[in-house]
Amino acid sequence: MKKFTLFLAALCFTVMANAWNLQVDGICYNVNWSDETATVTYESKVAADNYKNLSGRVVIPATVRGDLTNFKVVAIGDSAFRYNKAITTIDLRDAAITTIGKSAFEYMNVYDIYLSSTLTTLGRDAMLYCTNLTQITLPENLQTIGVECFHGCKALTSIRIPDKVETIDFGAFRYCDALTSVVLPSSCPYIGDHCFAHDYALSLIFNYAETPQSIYASAFSGISVPEVITLRVPYGSGPAYRAAEGWKMLNIEELPDPNEGIEEISQQPKANSQKLIKNGQLIIERNGRTYNALGTGLK
Repeated sequence: MKKFTLFLAALCFTVMANAWNLQVDGICYNVNWSDETATVTYESKVAADNYKNLSGRVVIPATVRGDLTNFKVVAIGDSAFRYNKAITTIDLRDAAITTIGKSAFEYMNVYDIYLSSTLTTLGRDAMLYCTNLTQITLPENLQTIGVECFHGCKALTSIRIPDKVETIDFGAFRYCDALTSVVLPSSCPYIGDHCFAHDYALSLIFNYAETPQSIYASAFSGISVPEVITLRVPYGSGPAYRAAEGWKMLNIEELPDPNEGIEEISQQPKANSQKLIKNGQLIIERNGRTYNALGTGLK
């Protein structure tokens, strides 16, 4: 009986230490038998040992096979790939992942991260100090960007926040040294304290909210001359932003009147027309001319 008890204790310790109960193609998963789902988790809490045999491109599959059934991969767990320095690309597009947990990719040397279209939550510190990450496309279903999610992503140059995002939390893009432009949706009511603090290269923000969001002045702390940041807001919203705390210190410009230019573009033949996304903005090319989403001609 004593030996059996010791065996159980050792087994429990091993499971707790590893935090996974299934390994497929070198990736560790914590599977839930009740709903047949799987969460990607860390191989080891010791930084030097976490996925030390993985390098290059890592693709997370839609399902993984256990002994008796398939498990649907739905999440990247806390600290899953934290501190791994050999993985350069993570591709989640095949999996229906809804959540990326705390510190999941923290301190990685990853250059590219491709997110699932089903993703709704980016957790705290999820990509903290991913210093090689130059760009990332946030999926349209995303709702929450956690505390200091992209803190210290020093190579990130631009970011477009999708329309369904409701929360951009504290310090989400703090110390992103190369960040020059940001697109904010009309729907996001909350932008956290220190969100863009110490983003010294930030020069342009498109904010499509007609009513200014509540934001602290410290959202731009560490930027010695915040008025060098141009804030472009919907037509007619300029006075509200110039009176709003946190926004009024910026160089505020109104976007063109949406009723101007529409007649001109609508009267042209529809041949040779295409819609493109450039620098996070919808661009319409028609008959050799270029227009923005409001129908206004661009140079």
